[in-house]
Amino acid sequence: MASRRDTPDPLVRQIAFGLTTVGLSLRADTWRTGSGRNLSPTQAGILALLAARTGPLRPSALAASLAVSLPTASDAVGTLEAKGLVRRARDLQDGRATTVHLTDEGRRAATEFESGPAFVQDAVRALSADERGTLLRALAKVMYTLGERGETPPARMCPTCVFFAPRAARQRRAAPYRCRLLDAPLAASDLRLDCSEHDPADADESQWHRWAAE
Repeated sequence: MASRRDTPDPLVRQIAFGLTTVGLSLRADTWRTGSGRNLSPTQAGILALLAARTGPLRPSALAASLAVSLPTASDAVGTLEAKGLVRRARDLQDGRATTVHLTDEGRRAATEFESGPAFVQDAVRALSADERGTLLRALAKVMYTLGERGETPPARMCPTCVFFAPRAARQRRAAPYRCRLLDAPLAASDLRLDCSEHDPADADESQWHRWAAE
């Protein structure tokens, strides 16, 4: 008897095909963009990650975030260091470990990768505000599911963060959420899929399922 995976819903198949096609285009663009500096997608991803986070990262954290092996991440860091785009230093919290930092040149190079290709941004701008909100929510759910299954690193998104909270009913119309870390209201458009200040919430504290069901 065929399983549901063997005979997918046609709409599921088309959406999966679309996501795969966009993913292939993004990877091809990373190769093209990185070729000017002779960077691989992994090397470009490291620059983008370091630029997006507030501080340096260990090679193990880079490997986990990019879903590559530690030797692959370490080799990429070594290449970037040789190019003067990153530097390694002793971890202040553990002298046996090292952390990876962007150099000034590395930060300039990272701007080519951290916001995604311009052609993708242009395509998203062509959507209506409602369509963008729907797409953001759908992407968050897909990323969450893939992270839960171990297919991708867990996403550092607002609804899974200990600082994320709904606001009181009378305050919810324009900005239905609140960041307790910033002590600031959040509109749906303010939600992030990757936040450098993310602190994972415990299962009993997480607002994920409540947000996902809205």
